[in-house]
Amino acid sequence: MHTLKQHRRRHELEQYAARNRAQLTESEGKMWEALRGGRVGIRFRRQVVLLDRYIVDFYAPSLRLVVEVDGGYHRMRKIADARRDRELRRAGYTVVRLRGWS
Repeated sequence: MHTLKQHRRRHELEQYAARNRAQLTESEGKMWEALRGGRVGIRFRRQVVLLDRYIVDFYAPSLRLVVEVDGGYHRMRKIADARRDRELRRAGYTVVRLRGWS
């Protein structure tokens, strides 16, 4: 059961994810065009909250597959991204990072 603090944090993340969905980066927009509507035979969602603490760029629930599109922001977050990926993998998700997508 979630505490009130956890519930509020989840709500904040969901709001932030909604803003991200409305303002995709150029790289995320290109990736979404390739993935949207099941074009690759798999349904993806974008900007999804997982583990009540992470927002992932693209998520295929049927495969528990996370696809991250890393731009310049991620060059400064290598350690944090590695920790995040380990936590997601421990929880049963497969994480794929695409670097320099443009």
